[in-house]
Amino acid sequence: MSPLEIVILLPLLAALAIWLGAPARFTSLGAAVVNLLIVFGLVFSFKSASAGKAGFAFESARVVLDNPAITFGVGADGVALILALLTALVTFAAVWHISTDKPAIYHIASMLIAGGALGAELASTRGSTPLAKRGSRSQAKSKPAAAGWRGFCHDWRVYHPRQMK
Repeated sequence: MSPLEIVILLPLLAALAIWLGAPARFTSLGAAVVNLLIVFGLVFSFKSASAGKAGFAFESARVVLDNPAITFGVGADGVALILALLTALVTFAAVWHISTDKPAIYHIASMLIAGGALGAELASTRGSTPLAKRGSRSQAKSKPAAAGWRGFCHDWRVYHPRQMK
């Protein structure tokens, strides 16, 4: 399992554990601290992980379904890791400031928000095909660029209000 997958799943699993009856403050603080430590480690090891290659580091793709072809792909570039670090910091601060008299749903909501934000930041569209089957970028055939909106919708005159007389 990729460290990015752990970063995404840890708050979601903490929310599930709290919902099932685990102590809310301890579980959410523990998940936030562990997540923060993992993301700090990823940020500090980013340069060595991405050395000699452009694009994503810590990239991983898993096939969810073969037919239709659905994969779960994660990867991080520099901007995504900084956003993940900020999200982990804000999650820790948010969980720390939830008072002890609040119900567990506050902790569950914080963990779900953190998991969703981290999933959005670390998701990779390059994982659309499994890593073993993907060819290099030079082998990929590119489509010609469309000639603006009119090239995209070739029969635009039919739908344009000024042309409908």
